[in-house]
Amino acid sequence: MSENTTDATTMPETDTDTTQTDTTAEPGGEREEGKLSRENARRRIEAKEAREEADRLRAELDAIKLQQAREAIQREHAELTDTILDKYAPKDATADQLTQWAEDTIAFVDEINEQRKTTAKKDDSALKQGLASLRRMHQGGGTYAGSTTGNGIKDAANKLQR
Repeated sequence: MSENTTDATTMPETDTDTTQTDTTAEPGGEREEGKLSRENARRRIEAKEAREEADRLRAELDAIKLQQAREAIQREHAELTDTILDKYAPKDATADQLTQWAEDTIAFVDEINEQRKTTAKKDDSALKQGLASLRRMHQGGGTYAGSTTGNGIKDAANKLQR
């Protein structure tokens, strides 16, 4: 064997920097990196598609929950029709928010109705007193018993207005 030849166990001496690595020296190095990049890209695409599908399913579930909430609200409170819900309920409400809105709305309407009843009782009482005064005036010859002006009808009308 000559001195210029090398066998498989010895490496020829070269002036190469050992800090640089050549990926082409590794068998299949560039192909392996390209394969990994394609695999990572495929996984990113699959993950994005999975997120989009999950978002679509969440939106579909929210729509079903909202419809169920509307139906439950209308079973409890028939006066809250689709028209009223569409017109007055918050537009982008979740099922829980819609249910809370309905409960608050019913409580508000009940309070208003209670106030009207109380006011109506007071108005009814004042009306009865005014009618009683008019009857007394009529029975007493057309003069209002509490009249200071002598004009019984005008005084009775003023009392009714108070």
